[in-house]
Amino acid sequence: MVDQRFSEWLTQQEGPGKRFTPEQKEWLTMIKEHIATPLSIGVDDFEDAPFYEPGPELDSGSIDLGISNLAMTINQLRLY
Repeated sequence: MVDQRFSEWLTQQEGPGKRFTPEQKEWLTMIKEHIATPLSIGVDDFEDAPFYEPGPELDSGSIDLGISNLAMTINQLRLY
């Protein structure tokens, strides 16, 4: 169910001329998996694994998901 909702949400977010990069999709997938596992996620979770582990190329400070508010994205993914 989580995978289906995530796929639907991702399709909704990616409109004409707007596509997430592979790195952005990797981050969004990690968020989805974290939501699915403990059933909760917060902005503080980005200081812990798996978000802290990927390395500098996937540093949360340098990845722009194209969404201005991380908390809003988390809530959208949680509720979708």
